[in-house]
Amino acid sequence: MVSDAGADLGTLVGGMDSAAYGINDSGQVVGYAVTNGGSAFHAFRTAANGPITPATDLGTLGAGTHSEAFGINDNGQAIGYSTTSGNVILHAFRTAANGSITAASDLGTLGGTNSSAKGINASGQVVGASDITGDAAEHAFFSDVLGPMQDLNDLIPAASGWLLQTANGINDLGEIAGTGMIGSQTHAFLLTPTPEPVGLSLLGLSSLGLLARRRKRESKALELKDPHPNPPPETIMHQLPSCG
Repeated sequence: MVSDAGADLGTLVGGMDSAAYGINDSGQVVGYAVTNGGSAFHAFRTAANGPITPATDLGTLGAGTHSEAFGINDNGQAIGYSTTSGNVILHAFRTAANGSITAASDLGTLGGTNSSAKGINASGQVVGASDITGDAAEHAFFSDVLGPMQDLNDLIPAASGWLLQTANGINDLGEIAGTGMIGSQTHAFLLTPTPEPVGLSLLGLSSLGLLARRRKRESKALELKDPHPNPPPETIMHQLPSCG
């Protein structure tokens, strides 16, 4: 039951528009709000069941003026993207618990120009999409609590036939959902960590710490499942946000 369909979270000072994209079990909401008379928009994270205020402004990376938050876990870690200097480059970010966007929040890229974080789980593991080296393509990524961003295409069998382009969500079991290409068609995918045969450590995720808190010292691989083998032709690829 909807208790208050008209609850307005408001905007940041000097702005007229805002949008909410995610909420956690405490009632903290994330999204973006226009500020500075419309010349910028910033990611926000509200207090539990609270409105957008100047204190909820998460800021940006460096000298960028645009950021959006797409998800939040129950620890108050927000994820999304922020522009950097010049508002030309987008980088994925993950804040500290209830913290602002700082230099330490920058998750980097897979060697290309842009990246954007789409999902986060309770452990703080993040998934999203990033340009690869030379901006030749957009690949789905996984970013553990520590360590560099990882290309999900490197964590599945090379002969799978898949090109994983964006990962939109990760749950507390480490299962990852997103969109990719297989057989020249766009399909939804589900990656599920499964026990790996002895000796096939190349695809193991234990080195990344995936599910480390649940199954320490157990080598894991990602099993790719296609929940919709024959998608409708109108399936639309999700693109990285544009700052233009």
